[in-house]
Amino acid sequence: MSLFTALVPSLHAANITYYVSPNGSDSNPGVSLDKPFRTTQKCAGVTTPGDTCLIRGGVYRETVIPARSGAVGAPIVFQAYQNKVVIISGNEVIAGWTSYSGHVYRAAMPWSLKVRTPEQITDNQLFVDGQMMVEARWSNLLPERSTRQTNGDKARSDGVGNVGQYTATYLDSALGALPAGLFDGGKITSPATSSALPSAGQRPAARCAGWKTATLAMCWPCVPT
Repeated sequence: MSLFTALVPSLHAANITYYVSPNGSDSNPGVSLDKPFRTTQKCAGVTTPGDTCLIRGGVYRETVIPARSGAVGAPIVFQAYQNKVVIISGNEVIAGWTSYSGHVYRAAMPWSLKVRTPEQITDNQLFVDGQMMVEARWSNLLPERSTRQTNGDKARSDGVGNVGQYTATYLDSALGALPAGLFDGGKITSPATSSALPSAGQRPAARCAGWKTATLAMCWPCVPT
């Protein structure tokens, strides 16, 4: 019994409280308020079962991946310091915006839209004043519908062809408001997911999957009459 009593204070003393602050540094020891870590990830990398990470108020733009799990009766605790507001965000602030034309602004970004599915779900997001946006494109997509694009949001082709070159006409009333040659030399991304209607005696055409990209040269005006 005396041995057990002697071990308890030793185990309790091993539990460490770390501190994180927007004004800290990951080269600090992190065990005091005056020398805190800068990132929550640094704290997540050194904590062991029974430790606590107290995070001071602020916005931390980082990805946090704990190095290890806690244990039964000895969790690793991540907690806001004195109930301050703590935001851990995967977003990065994009600076250097310049006026392009009218209400259009542009800035260099180290990533692309990176479309993964026909529903237009992407790997990246852009927020302006808390509203999720999409990269500029035609046809445009309303911000409130930025998580899914339906057939009604796309330009429609009136024709298809076999593998190789083919000609199609895109019919959209919005084209009439755009200047001639705006898309010449551009690229068009098209979901090859439609089924052709078979003629009498033919079997239904197989559905194609995937996205196709081709060089685009558009005539003007190609709008419905």
